Amino acid sequence: MDTANTRGILLHTWYALQVRLRRERVAAQLLEDKGYEVFLPWLFLVTTALPSKPGSSRLGSALFPGYFFFRQHEMPAPLIITTPFIIRIVGTGAGTSCTMPVSDLEIQSIRSLLDSHRPITRVDIPCSGDIVRVVGGPLRGLEGVFCQAKGRSRLIITVASVGRGISVEVEQSWIEPVDAGIDHKRIHVAVASK
Repeated sequence: MDTANTRGILLHTWYALQVRLRRERVAAQLLEDKGYEVFLPWLFLVTTALPSKPGSSRLGSALFPGYFFFRQHEMPAPLIITTPFIIRIVGTGAGTSCTMPVSDLEIQSIRSLLDSHRPITRVDIPCSGDIVRVVGGPLRGLEGVFCQAKGRSRLIITVASVGRGISVEVEQSWIEPVDAGIDHKRIHVAVASK
């Protein structure tokens, strides 16, 4: 069972942090050095090397620029917001007493998309659509919003706390509608809240 520490952060629960742009890696490392578990989803861009250098290099950026995720496993933990480059713990109001947890399902969905090695697109404002579950292919088990645009079928996974989403192309034969219920309402609200 999770318990809250003195800053309103539940142990073993994921939260999003807003950080200075292009400082995500440094801030994540500093926080990890303080004993927190961090998850910094990274979007790699594969480019060919310069003519003077053989091979290729892997450049990239944070999947959600200006944000990454953390959780702690032990109390007490050093203050988060005193860490350089960290602006705030994302929440519904000012201060950590109004923090907004990120569900394990959202974190696992992001990890699954990254592990699939399929081309991912950032989505600032997710489109509305049917809530679906992937039942085939490399993304089996994921749930999200199904959209069709320009003749392509896409699955959109939203992360409500950062107000962004990620999109991946899927085969229409891989998906099935999700029955209406609690999970359906949660995902629909996350999409509609932006």
